Amino acid sequence: MGSLIVNDLPSLKKTILPHTRVDRTGVVVETGYEKTMRIAWNIQRFFLRVNDMNKIARTFVLLFPVTVLFGCENQQPASYSADVKPFVDKYCMRCHGEGGKGAEASGLRMDTYESLMKGTVHGPVVKPGDSFTSALVMLVEGRADPSLRMPHDEGERPTQAEIDRVKAWIDQGAKNN
Repeated sequence: MGSLIVNDLPSLKKTILPHTRVDRTGVVVETGYEKTMRIAWNIQRFFLRVNDMNKIARTFVLLFPVTVLFGCENQQPASYSADVKPFVDKYCMRCHGEGGKGAEASGLRMDTYESLMKGTVHGPVVKPGDSFTSALVMLVEGRADPSLRMPHDEGERPTQAEIDRVKAWIDQGAKNN
């Protein structure tokens, strides 16, 4: 029912339902039946939302263990000797080995685990447990600045799979294993 405009407000109040709201200009805003239906509809919508939330919660509870199990199966432990050392030898040692340009400019030597973990004259390049903010990953991915992307030379670039293994090693604690 739309709005109803009346001229004689006192006579209207005698003829309409007691729960009808009439504003100062004489417009009928809502009848008692409309109010009842609106309240019933709001209650129904509330219970439908609660029911939908319950369905979502039940689905999450059932699927969460499966998701965790499948997610853990694909992540194999990364190691320094099997994943990081070959990466460093292939992409980093030509500049960050003994007498290399990168080693002289930044102080970062990557010959051994200890020298890699020591970092540069400015601080460590590996933050165990946090690959996202580790300088090594940021430089290899080019996130720090594209002009600083490592390796600098025109040699072969690491693949995303190789970078992901280094990131996994850092996230797993950057252990000397």
